[in-house]
Amino acid sequence: MVSPEKFFHVKEAGSTVKTEVLAGVTTFMTMAYILMVNSGMFAELPGVSYNAIYIATAISACIGTVLIGLLANIPLAQAAAMGSNAFFVYTVCLGFGLSYANALVLILLDGVMFILLTVTGLRKKIFEAIPTAVRVAIPAGVGLFIAFIGLKDSGIVVANESTFVSLASFNLLSGNVTWGGVSFHSS
Repeated sequence: MVSPEKFFHVKEAGSTVKTEVLAGVTTFMTMAYILMVNSGMFAELPGVSYNAIYIATAISACIGTVLIGLLANIPLAQAAAMGSNAFFVYTVCLGFGLSYANALVLILLDGVMFILLTVTGLRKKIFEAIPTAVRVAIPAGVGLFIAFIGLKDSGIVVANESTFVSLASFNLLSGNVTWGGVSFHSS
């Protein structure tokens, strides 16, 4: 049996098996939120099961992460792209009114086009044409969008006619306040 050290060439990469295991556990703990957030988003679509999406997200992340580790010998974790999933659910399905099945056909076509762009070398040229500032800003924007969804779902951010969004009132002394589904009444 080949040891993890020899199989993955951990020492050559300047690391140890203990460090890599700790990094893996840390990465998992950092990414575990994807299971709930992704399932919650997709469950808003008619006919989609929260539990089914939860399991599909977990299985796809496990398979992708193991394949990256075994085939490419790269210590990366793979999981659902939250920005793409949010676009799929809120814009394509709920916004444009496409059914879940029709939207999945578009995802299939997107995958075929991505493969064609990669094989022809156009993907690399397009990526290099994007300014560095934009490439750096995209993950931050996706993170802020995911944080906004979390703040909205927790009741901290609420609708407002004037500004479209506002913070919920935390002033429990001003009268009747509802936050997080709990009503507070001043006496």
